[in-house]
Amino acid sequence: MGAGPDQPMLLTLREELRSGVWRPGTVRTQTGLRVRFGETHLMTTAVTRVLRDAGLVALNGLTGVRALGPEGQPAHHTSTATDLVVQAIRKRLTDHTYQPGQRMPPQQSLAIEFDTSRTTIQLAFLQLTLEGLLRRHQAAETPGIYVLDPSRKARETLLLADLQVAMRRGGWGSAWRPRPPGAPPPGTSTSPTASSPTARDTPPCGSPRPRSPAARTA
Repeated sequence: MGAGPDQPMLLTLREELRSGVWRPGTVRTQTGLRVRFGETHLMTTAVTRVLRDAGLVALNGLTGVRALGPEGQPAHHTSTATDLVVQAIRKRLTDHTYQPGQRMPPQQSLAIEFDTSRTTIQLAFLQLTLEGLLRRHQAAETPGIYVLDPSRKARETLLLADLQVAMRRGGWGSAWRPRPPGAPPPGTSTSPTASSPTARDTPPCGSPRPRSPAARTA
């Protein structure tokens, strides 16, 4: 659920709809979209919901996604349980009931509050993440879904923390250090080269060492 507004599937489909590649009136299935992008059912559903709320598509039943023309989205669509949860959480975000940087309540507690399933809460969180209102943050002391702080400094802090977590998971850990200026890149041999004084003064292995002038006249 770490995706945001730059999620590849969302970006691609939005561009296809705006450019006319996905022609108005054409219906695609969610299954086809999921297979095309290799995404999960939950992600595909969330992406199509974001496109619907942007007035770019209409959702026909459970599986059909119809591209809309310049007239945009129909004036009304039947609200689902997920729509109601998204609207309620979005309102809490805009009126700062949930503050920027705050960790969102557990999904199970929200499911009980809204009398719905945990899957519905997951879908609502994912949709709001794609809209740029929430963000999954793994590097916090308590990993979870957080209200996105719009300030640049806060975003950069989150990105740096997540990068550090990824580096530790990749085996870099605390051993990683910036390379000093002039130091050879990792993996570069540090053995003497032919032009170095050490290489010139050291005879090949097995060769007799040259004697000093005093030794030759003795």
